[in-house]
Amino acid sequence: MKKSFKILISSIISFSLLSGIYAAQRGGQDLILPGSWVYDALQSIEMEMARVTFSDQAPVSINELKCYMKEIDYERLSEPGKEQYDRIQSYIDQMNWSFNWGLFSLGTEPGLSVEGYYKSNPDIDWIYDYTKRQAFADLPITLGIGDYVSVYMGLQATQSFLARTSNNNYCNQIFTPDTFDAVLTHENYLSAGYMWDNGVGINLRFGSGTQSIGNSLMPSIILSEYFTDAPFINLRLFSPIFNYNMNVTQLTRESYLYTHRIEAVFFKKLQLSFIEGVLPYSSFDLRFVNPFAIFHGYALFHEYDAKVNSFFAAKFSFTPCPYLRLYGLYAQNEHTMASEPAASPEGNGFQLGAETYIPVQNGIIHVGLEFYYSTPYFLIKETPNISFAKVFTEMNSGGDNFQLMGNPLGADSLAFKVALGYEVPESYSIDFAYDFAARGIFSGTKIFKESGWNKKDLSYNDWVYPDKANKYSDGISYKSPHGTVAFENKIAVKGTWYATPWLTVVVQPGYTFIFNYDNDADKFRHGFEIALSTRINFTKIVNKKLSSDFLFTDGK
Repeated sequence: MKKSFKILISSIISFSLLSGIYAAQRGGQDLILPGSWVYDALQSIEMEMARVTFSDQAPVSINELKCYMKEIDYERLSEPGKEQYDRIQSYIDQMNWSFNWGLFSLGTEPGLSVEGYYKSNPDIDWIYDYTKRQAFADLPITLGIGDYVSVYMGLQATQSFLARTSNNNYCNQIFTPDTFDAVLTHENYLSAGYMWDNGVGINLRFGSGTQSIGNSLMPSIILSEYFTDAPFINLRLFSPIFNYNMNVTQLTRESYLYTHRIEAVFFKKLQLSFIEGVLPYSSFDLRFVNPFAIFHGYALFHEYDAKVNSFFAAKFSFTPCPYLRLYGLYAQNEHTMASEPAASPEGNGFQLGAETYIPVQNGIIHVGLEFYYSTPYFLIKETPNISFAKVFTEMNSGGDNFQLMGNPLGADSLAFKVALGYEVPESYSIDFAYDFAARGIFSGTKIFKESGWNKKDLSYNDWVYPDKANKYSDGISYKSPHGTVAFENKIAVKGTWYATPWLTVVVQPGYTFIFNYDNDADKFRHGFEIALSTRINFTKIVNKKLSSDFLFTDGK
């Protein structure tokens, strides 16, 4: 651990000394990672224009972002809308520290974050959770060839997953063996492609990291940033009105989720997307990367017996008038037609929401409401190995950890969220959120842990899927949420201050109270928490372009 940490810190210092005053622009194939503020900012100005694009998914490339930005009429935007547009454009044009030789560049965007956390009750999960916490030090490295190829390594000194979810973690320090994440990189990719002048483009990327489908208040029920470090291959054909996407995501060493997606925009106001997928518990199979194959037609249940799962999803986004968006996401892994005998329990869920961004004087008001529902066997099938989840371990911890592919509520849940916010772009923002969830006994990842599912050999013991030989034989009749239902309530207020272009300060207090904690009728838990985060972006302090002429001639 100490050796890895010394290497990282030495790299940061060396790169800072050598290239700290030289810069290059982002490449067209650089990817904008999930969770970036860019997606919400673009969403707000699209809603002001009463139109939709395909920006509700991540990651997208810089070229694809430019395609959607061209659809915005800058002169029709309000003053806050223009500030958001300019902010996004500044992000596209932002310089990183780099060496440049013609089309080739080697760059980085170093950052430093110091965070502190506290919560009063160790039984309560963090609101400021592992997806929101910043790495202590970032040194992402990008190799670029013009707007055609980008190779990215998200090098960082950060805490392990175990440390970020620990109850006794009070800051993001990485100086002890049980907190330092020896993996060092969690977002890595090679991205290549091209975009023509009419906004039509192609992008092929493969790597490991997070992906998301759908811009929603709660994490997406289809695929969300809570599913981390997943290897993937993605082919994307994009345009302002039609998209095609082919994706392979690895869940475990023996299971790959193959999907293809078709999307279209109608009348600039309605976006529709349809996704078909298949998850066999088997080695990699080239049949499923056929771009226009219909997986259902392969009759895989006859071939794989109980070692395959299917997936279907759809989403829509509709802006009937300026400042208003209605949206929905639907996903299923099991559905029995009315004409068929009910042999398996239903496995589906959906999210429905409405939100508005309204420019007021120098700022933007955001109001959103969202509803979530899932059946008791959503994402769950005959075995953990063909359920939409993964099991993983860390170098500094031998225990197994679990993540669901979509929303961390997973199955057996009913929830809603109310969000209110006000933002003055590049100045400050304040956001309020209230989350309610009624969670049945199959909600979350607890059932995977209790089954004994492990990464070592992917074996498991008792499982919850209905079988004549187990206690869940009547599972087909379960209604969501079922069993002793836990009622979770979470309240959070987040304040963000952009003190300077290179310094951001965030404070987030929160309060949680739960009736029937851990699905036990006799338990009540409540607790307060607070998080404070400060982040420095060094590339915004000083930059200057360093060309091959300077490096390899007399420097004049």
